[in-house]
Amino acid sequence: METKKNKILIITPSIGFGGAEKNLLYISNIISKKFNVDFVILQKRDLNFDKKILNTRINIFQFNFNRTILSFFTLLNLINSNEYKYVLTSSLHLNFYLLIIKYFSDKKFFLIQRESNYPFHQEFNFGYLLSFIFRFLYNFNDKIIVQNKEIKKKLNKFFFIKKKKFFIIKNLIDYKYIKKKSNEKIKLKKTNGQKILINVGSLNKQKNQIEILRALNFLNHLSHKYKMIFIGDGLKINFLKKFVHVNKLKNVFFLGSKKNPYKYIKRSDLFILSSKWEGTPNVLIEAELLRTKIISSDCKTGPSDLKKIGFNIDLYQSGNYIELAKILKKI
Repeated sequence: METKKNKILIITPSIGFGGAEKNLLYISNIISKKFNVDFVILQKRDLNFDKKILNTRINIFQFNFNRTILSFFTLLNLINSNEYKYVLTSSLHLNFYLLIIKYFSDKKFFLIQRESNYPFHQEFNFGYLLSFIFRFLYNFNDKIIVQNKEIKKKLNKFFFIKKKKFFIIKNLIDYKYIKKKSNEKIKLKKTNGQKILINVGSLNKQKNQIEILRALNFLNHLSHKYKMIFIGDGLKINFLKKFVHVNKLKNVFFLGSKKNPYKYIKRSDLFILSSKWEGTPNVLIEAELLRTKIISSDCKTGPSDLKKIGFNIDLYQSGNYIELAKILKKI
């Protein structure tokens, strides 16, 4: 007689091509071999979600909430209507709501949070304060997944989270899927030895794409040698486009979000990561896999660790766009 599998609920606010989201997908595929997995997406963004990534054993529930907080009672009802042994997310805000549900729900389950970023960054603002409070609440989680020892060390030291709550799962990669998608056809025109530069990620303060544009502006007299491609959307899109317009930068293209960024990465000469902070950037692992040369900020944490184990990365000091420009000039 076959033993009934335990159920696990994995929840994400949205699905795109971000590293945190991808890792939830990859984790789901692995654990679905031993668990019945329900995968819940709270916000509908079909453009960026290739359902073929998830295996057919996984039950997908896709809602259309505008904000995560509006999903509270839907999640409460879902959890109360099922017998989940584990509930997993990688969202700070969502973890906070799940802690409330765990406290009031009659159902007993293990709540696991995956920390996807280095917990400290330079800007002190309301968002920073809020994230600090939310991370302190990790003490009420049953387990915390971290990507590396440095993140574990910081959470233990500054948020007083017991060491026994942590376990390390390094970022996961679906090698076959990425290689297959990277071979899809695409037209990227370049003339007279022009180099194609690419950045893939959300256009926001953390990813810091303005640093790339400042470096290109510093090298504006060499703009004919480069074609800069940004793949992604975000709050900074208009700010970045305005910088391009005001400074009359040429050969800079914003392509928006793409289901398949891998075919662009593979055909680019150089991948640039300009982040102010990271966890372990999946996108650098993907660029290395596709044999695309990398320039990255030496941010906390990830890029320098990847370089130490042999990744083909040139590092520059985060915040120093002139140093970035000098590296680009040598390419």
